[in-house]
Amino acid sequence: MEKLIRIFLLFYCFFLTSCSFDTKTGIWTGNFKEVRSEQKGKIRKLNFLSNTKTFEEEISNKAQILLDKPSSINSWFSYNLNNQNNIGHVNYSGNLNIFFKDKLGKNKFKYITTKVPIISFEDAVFLSDRNGTIFKINQGGNLFWKRNIYKKLKKKINKKIHKELSYTYFKKNIYIADNLGFLYSINSNTGNVNWIKNFPDKFNSSIKIANNSIYILSKENKLFSVSLKDGSIKGILSTDKSFISSNSKLALALSNGGNIFFINSIGDLYKVDPIRGGVLWSMPTINNLAEDKTDFFETSDIVIYENTAFFSNLYEGTYAIDIKNGAPIWKLNFKTNIRPIVNKNHILLLTSNGYLINVKKDSGIANWSVNLYKNLKKKYHDVKFNNFILASSKIYVSTDNGYLLICSSQNGKVEKIVKLGKSINNFIISRDNLYVLTNKSKLIGLN
Repeated sequence: MEKLIRIFLLFYCFFLTSCSFDTKTGIWTGNFKEVRSEQKGKIRKLNFLSNTKTFEEEISNKAQILLDKPSSINSWFSYNLNNQNNIGHVNYSGNLNIFFKDKLGKNKFKYITTKVPIISFEDAVFLSDRNGTIFKINQGGNLFWKRNIYKKLKKKINKKIHKELSYTYFKKNIYIADNLGFLYSINSNTGNVNWIKNFPDKFNSSIKIANNSIYILSKENKLFSVSLKDGSIKGILSTDKSFISSNSKLALALSNGGNIFFINSIGDLYKVDPIRGGVLWSMPTINNLAEDKTDFFETSDIVIYENTAFFSNLYEGTYAIDIKNGAPIWKLNFKTNIRPIVNKNHILLLTSNGYLINVKKDSGIANWSVNLYKNLKKKYHDVKFNNFILASSKIYVSTDNGYLLICSSQNGKVEKIVKLGKSINNFIISRDNLYVLTNKSKLIGLN
């Protein structure tokens, strides 16, 4: 009898360590592996209920779309505005008058088209080029300073290697990470370096700041917690790696409650306690039976709105997840690597096959959808839509070949098309100005 009790207790302990919730394993400077049968079962059920084909349907709107009042954005502190990546509904007068156009940097890597962040703070705009030079200009286009740390490093950096920088502004300093493993802090007023560290891992996400810490992901699927003061490591959480490192950015967000949410390159979503580094829960977002998907995985950033996380990927579609327990709310076959926009009761999506879609936040039911390619000439049907922002009841959509489409938020219909150059890499809105960056490092300001 005693032997049977021991066997039962052994089995029970094994069961506890294999469930989806875990506050003991995965502590900072540790590894985390688990069997997530409960979440996998829920996701498979959603996959069964969802159409697995890529969405290709235009839906006409039959009801009024109510929006929150647009917010005036005076500072765009990080890549997707804030720690929650929640851009929402911003204010922009929409005159689209060009008030400056200036080429700030060099781009010797024309084959690289990944997004370059643009941030703004106080009366300045901050951006970089692929050579690793960073620029601070005023909002009228005049240069304050520029800095390239790689030219003064004792360790020689090959000029033929492109630099992909991520950065965010926090309390008079700019924190920068790159794809070579450098992480450094710069005084935003002077451009002087406060500190610089070089890690063996290559960084591959946006930067989030909270608890006097920098949180960032590496290509090796590690979550780093680093001191704001001097760049020293507070902790590292390692997760499973894919066979091939993904070149697309990994998703990272912080909730208003302070918890960390991220998606690694094999498509697993994690919720992490920021103080202890313990994994609170995790779940797969792609079918793990299809291992080839994990080698070239591309995800949107995670947008956190109240108690729900919204995100998409190019393989399975768009998810709404309860951030308290990781329970899936709905899953749709809208496939994209562009972060969604959440406003009031609605979510806007821009899919990889050119559909602009409005869905109900709680149910995932589509209010309307429009095929944007129908508004472009056939010779442009191979272009990509690469960013969008909801501003003053209009939806601004950019293409990689330099067009800006202005669409109605009520039905998605294209109302105007503006040609801004040969390419658009990224754009933001700050202080009622729209800043557009091209692939050749030309910055265009429109009021």
